[in-house]
Amino acid sequence: PVDGKTEISDTTQLPEFPELWNRISALVAGKLVLEQSLVGQLHAGLWFHPVRHFAVLTGISGSGKTQLALNYAQALCNVEQYDHDRVRVIPVQPGWYDPSPLLGYVNPIQDSSYRSAPFLDLLLRAAGDPEQPYVAVLDEMNLSHPEQYLAPVLSAMETSGWLDLHELSEDTTPIPRRVRYPANLAII
Repeated sequence: PVDGKTEISDTTQLPEFPELWNRISALVAGKLVLEQSLVGQLHAGLWFHPVRHFAVLTGISGSGKTQLALNYAQALCNVEQYDHDRVRVIPVQPGWYDPSPLLGYVNPIQDSSYRSAPFLDLLLRAAGDPEQPYVAVLDEMNLSHPEQYLAPVLSAMETSGWLDLHELSEDTTPIPRRVRYPANLAII
């Protein structure tokens, strides 16, 4: 622990669990009942590795998986409910057969432009702000085959490697050609 925070990667600092639990308890007070041990398991499972911060929540429909993930993320990042700068809920659609809904794509009509995506925007913000945690909640991720749309992300996460995004010239788009997977981004 450094100054009441737990250091996870080289620079990312997370709140100590008692502080995190107090934040999440305040967020859900009167709306949702979460067991402290469940939140503790999620927190430990997400952050035990220096880069690979990925958790899949399972349970029957309506059991509160999305609310657990969202409230955990807001408490972790200490942000307001509709603050999308560091926490983003991304609804997965049934037709996701490749990574473009997450990582964007070169616009086929305008070859010189790149269409970003909310997940990529969050990933780029995380890469530029390594001291703060960021969380992407992939809601209903089972509606498509995760191995198809998440493959490059999971590979980069596993290897602390790079995500290759496009081959456009650097002066035509603000999106970099490639980005190293950030160690401060968690995916639930």
